[in-house]
Amino acid sequence: MALFLFALWVVLNGGWRMDVVLTGIPISLIILAFACRFLEWSLKREAAVYRGIPEAASFVCLLVEEIVKANVSVIRLIFGGKTEPVVRSFETELHTRLGRVLLANAITLTPGTITIRCEDNRLTVHCLDKSLAEGLVGSELEKRLAKLEDKLRG
Repeated sequence: MALFLFALWVVLNGGWRMDVVLTGIPISLIILAFACRFLEWSLKREAAVYRGIPEAASFVCLLVEEIVKANVSVIRLIFGGKTEPVVRSFETELHTRLGRVLLANAITLTPGTITIRCEDNRLTVHCLDKSLAEGLVGSELEKRLAKLEDKLRG
């Protein structure tokens, strides 16, 4: 949070000057201290967030790759003229609500699929075709989110 706050300070001030840096560092630390005191934030949690950055970047890269592959699949389906829409429900192994919501949104961002219900650890997804529904259970996206959850838990 401290690095994010400092980066935000620099961006909002429009440059990397000495006066911006010298005022930004203490202000970022004061806000971090406030968050630790009143918002249930901690330095341990701060460290966990920084440890999770590589997994988050890996997840985003995989998501972009999946979006591109799904775009190609949907274009083939559209030009093929034959689709068999299907609704699939499955249970996810993700433990946190945030993880499940990120998975549901990642599925919705992928063309040809949309999450229509996210209840507890059960997701219901509408797919444009059966072929798009095959990779839902135990997907690589879900595995990367599970790794990210583990890192953030410490």
